[in-house]
Amino acid sequence: MPKWFLLLILIISADLAVARERSIFKIETPVLAPLTWAVGDGDLIWTAELCVASSNYNNTTFVSGSSPIMVKRPYKIRVRDLKADLGYNFYLDNLATSVGNARVKATFKYTDLKNGAATNQELLDDQYKPPDIIFAGEMHTGQYKSCLDGKNLRLEMTIDALALTGARAGNYIGNFRLQGRGGTDGTKGQGKALRFGLDIAQSVQVSGLNDIEFGQWDGLGPLSATESFCVFSNNNNAGYTVDIGTDHQIGDQHRMATSDNTTFINYNLTFDDSEAGAGTLVEEALPISGLGNNSATDCGSSNNANVTVTVAETDLREAETNEYDDVITLLIRPE
Repeated sequence: MPKWFLLLILIISADLAVARERSIFKIETPVLAPLTWAVGDGDLIWTAELCVASSNYNNTTFVSGSSPIMVKRPYKIRVRDLKADLGYNFYLDNLATSVGNARVKATFKYTDLKNGAATNQELLDDQYKPPDIIFAGEMHTGQYKSCLDGKNLRLEMTIDALALTGARAGNYIGNFRLQGRGGTDGTKGQGKALRFGLDIAQSVQVSGLNDIEFGQWDGLGPLSATESFCVFSNNNNAGYTVDIGTDHQIGDQHRMATSDNTTFINYNLTFDDSEAGAGTLVEEALPISGLGNNSATDCGSSNNANVTVTVAETDLREAETNEYDDVITLLIRPE
């Protein structure tokens, strides 16, 4: 009786050049740290160097002999503000309804670290760079998985110091998303959250404060002069305190002096948190509270505080003929 044999040959191969997923587009997760800013810090700048992998194979290195040929593929990116408005904004207390100086604008720029043709190019909300991944995207070529050749994208976010100087104090949130497309045919996408927290410290600014010049006394009546100026305080109620001192005062008595500091004329000094109010008498070591402007650093081109110097006629008549002066120092703090 004939015997039949069934021979089964199993051929098992392991082709490491061919990964299960034939297309890859991946953006490295940026490292985000809390941001802080205070007057004098300059522009606020955050940067991150990232790996952008874009290839027709999910491999870390090139392997010859693959079919189709293993290649790095172009990619494009954008950053989106997840709030309603176009542009990039940080919002006080994370409220999209914040307006005026309760929001600050940011800019995003990117650099292709592997190609000098794309250096510090500004991103616009909701617009990809480059706009056409097939024709313009060749200069933004991704890497193989894990970017063993080094990072290839630098992302930079900047907030101008001038915008920060006029902003309200408090905690701001910038809620953005880095998005991109790449892979074999440019349709594979990925996004990474860019949620920033920013604390702006309380501060005050004084502008429009000038010297007081009485000139020559004509021999009749008292002398009085008021100097008005702007106080900007960036806290919620625009509050501040002011400590006022003078160079030649003795206790609560303010005095002007001759250049050799041997002869003095007494005077009264008042402060008021209005442009022309009568004010509070300035006494030694007694801070005065005031309300300024928290909307504009120039107080809307107006003044909201004043100091008044008054010299009584009797003091003027008793003084020797000479030139007298004094220095008034205002130390203003947010409250």
